[in-house]
Amino acid sequence: MSGQVNGVVKVYFNFMRTWMTAKDVSLLHFFNAKLRCRILDAIIPRLTHLASAGGTIGSIMGVYGWGILARRPQMVQLSLAMAVSSTISHSMVHVLKRQINRPRPELRLSDIRVFQVPICAYSFPSGHTAAAFAIGLPFAWALANGPHTADIWSRIIMMLAYSIGFSRVYLGVHYPSDVLAGAFLGAGGAMLARSLLTF
Repeated sequence: MSGQVNGVVKVYFNFMRTWMTAKDVSLLHFFNAKLRCRILDAIIPRLTHLASAGGTIGSIMGVYGWGILARRPQMVQLSLAMAVSSTISHSMVHVLKRQINRPRPELRLSDIRVFQVPICAYSFPSGHTAAAFAIGLPFAWALANGPHTADIWSRIIMMLAYSIGFSRVYLGVHYPSDVLAGAFLGAGGAMLARSLLTF
């Protein structure tokens, strides 16, 4: 009896994996090909670089410098939280990339549009998306408690993080599930940093 149950469970999980993979590819095709637009083709490759290593470090150093120059210790603390958050999420991304070894879409699918953006060999999870959320969430949380204009800026920052996640699929360098996992890792790093630090 237990063998039959195990067999049913195995069949179910194989079905779900096949179904989810098909949905992943279908969504990738939609965002990468059906939403194609000359304006997006020009903007998206530049937007995605905001969450590169240079963009991430630059954001942290910018907030730190702002805090020092303006003599605002809470901004210095925020920069520390952003650094802790991004370090945690970045470490998890690299561990998972090497454990899962999921090839990039362009290595598996011949019918996607490819852009000239630097990438490593592995797809899951999205490091750029993790970085965007690891940096964006602490910043947004810090601003959300401020005046009305600060709250607007916190929403803009989060829209930017979502846009970077979208950009990775639009560029054909990640599957949607890679981006979703990256967002969870970035948010997890941000929440852990928030529990360790006050900002």
